[in-house]
Amino acid sequence: MLLTSLREEHLEALLQLVVLQQVLLKKQRKKKRRKKKKLLK
Repeated sequence: MLLTSLREEHLEALLQLVVLQQVLLKKQRKKKRRKKKKLLK
């Protein structure tokens, strides 16, 4: 029981990290796009 619960918590933590990384990547991409637009203008 303890092993399964620990694994589930670990998977949840990994999923949260992946989601956070994806959000950060999206924000970075948006910032890069904004910088490119500013350079073009």
